[in-house]
Amino acid sequence: MPFRLIYAECKRRKYFVSFAPLCISSTRSRKNNNYNYEQCNDSKNYKISKSITSEKDKHKYFYPYLIGASTISAFSVFSWDENGINNEELQEAASDQYLLDMPNSNVVEILVDNGWENLLIKERLLIFRRYDEELEVYTYKILGSFTDVSALLFLYVQLDLDYRQIWDKQAVQLDIIETNASMDSDVVHWIHKFPYPLNNRDYVYIRRFSIDTSSETPKIILKCRSTDHPLLMKKNKCVRVTRYESSMLIQPKRNLEEKGMRFLLTYYDDAKTSMPVSTYSYLAQTGIPDFVEKMHIAAKNVSKDIKLNDLLKRSQCPISTGDDENNLF
Repeated sequence: MPFRLIYAECKRRKYFVSFAPLCISSTRSRKNNNYNYEQCNDSKNYKISKSITSEKDKHKYFYPYLIGASTISAFSVFSWDENGINNEELQEAASDQYLLDMPNSNVVEILVDNGWENLLIKERLLIFRRYDEELEVYTYKILGSFTDVSALLFLYVQLDLDYRQIWDKQAVQLDIIETNASMDSDVVHWIHKFPYPLNNRDYVYIRRFSIDTSSETPKIILKCRSTDHPLLMKKNKCVRVTRYESSMLIQPKRNLEEKGMRFLLTYYDDAKTSMPVSTYSYLAQTGIPDFVEKMHIAAKNVSKDIKLNDLLKRSQCPISTGDDENNLF
């Protein structure tokens, strides 16, 4: 594999190769898709549905899944009980929330003392990584803050797949395959553009979010991890990533709707590449800050017509983390 060629291509095009949880999109046109928040039996649980307004869209998006269902799903059904993200996983995802209450200097000291390698220190962005001997991959921690967007806006940027299509040019396709409204969870299929001569990567993962307003300072937890789904077979032109997990904490300065927030993202993924460590270091030090800034700009540019309060109605449940500091490492 010509690593110098790959490295040069990444540098020239500023590709962000292996950082899965930051790259999501959809190929559908936004103007023909409207979010409808439909109340379920439980008044606290809402689901997002897409209303496809044209017959052309119906053929494009629904019929392929019906064909797949006739040949596969008749014999295999996705089990939310077995594969869904449970409350214990959300609690674990929130276990390092206390880092968001510390100044950056203290965060750096704590993580470095616990074996994390510091890749980048900026006023509003910290990037760390640590090699996991058991998983044989690097785990990354990214801590950032913004003063001009709210926590709800930042969450919206993570959830709206059509909007992601507009501002994330490295995402080739993303679709919600199945939704469990009572758990505020989705099964997502995502294809991510890799630099030539590498094949694109595709991910099948489950995501769940929760908004905890039980304490004085509310928080948002967004958890994702790889899964399988009977409707999604491996694509010949893509490399399927089967090991991926991420946890994002979003904490407002005051409340969820006011400007000012911090976030902490912890994740790993095995993108099945054999690049030199120096290449990955370059991508982390340049690609991650570039992508975080794109998310920042996307949050600032969210239409004022978006009803963010609907997010508050969908998922509000307390997440007790116990002794957080003892659970982090």
